[in-house]
Amino acid sequence: MFDHAIQARDAGVSLAFFGGNSVLCVVPMLPSIDGTPHRNIRREGWFLPMPENISPAEKEKLLSRSLNDKQFEPNMGPDGALLMGGRLDREGSGRGIGAGDWTCALPEHWLFANTGMKKGDSIEGLLGWEWHGAPRMDLPGMQVVAEGDAMTHGKKVGRYAATLYDGPKGNVVFNAATIWWANGLSSPPGHKNPSRHGTAQQGPDQRVQQITHNLFQRMLG
Repeated sequence: MFDHAIQARDAGVSLAFFGGNSVLCVVPMLPSIDGTPHRNIRREGWFLPMPENISPAEKEKLLSRSLNDKQFEPNMGPDGALLMGGRLDREGSGRGIGAGDWTCALPEHWLFANTGMKKGDSIEGLLGWEWHGAPRMDLPGMQVVAEGDAMTHGKKVGRYAATLYDGPKGNVVFNAATIWWANGLSSPPGHKNPSRHGTAQQGPDQRVQQITHNLFQRMLG
């Protein structure tokens, strides 16, 4: 599926990631016990880069171990940021878990048109409770449109980055860096805004709605 999404992007399809835990786990489609293909799935690894300065023998050992070893987290896929622009950042103390405000970093960008947002303006509580960081600045046209600290009960646990970069045929790839984006769009009957890590999501916000409108208009245009 990762490869297919890359192929779609390269063919000119625009992509938007509104989940701060996207493209995380490698989940192969395996045959059933009777040999029927693509019937069983299981999590076997992470879409994360290999550790630096690792020997070939250590790399082979990493690739051969599974999640049955609770003390080990295998690295078996390419860097998820190659597709999304950013990824779950497991290098920091937050390990992609935290919350906070979603803060504008590039107000002149078309993404923020008609929002009234200035640099440093924040949408309260929109970031969390899983987030993306570690932006791939080597991707074409890469821009960090929002960034700031991810927090857990007042303690900084990492640095998030919402990104947007250019596809090869005028398309774009947006990464909101948060799983709470949908809560800024609407609040259906019976919905309760989540609260995690000392931060409460505030619910629908006209700025989130306008940003999403701008993004989809750009994709459709």
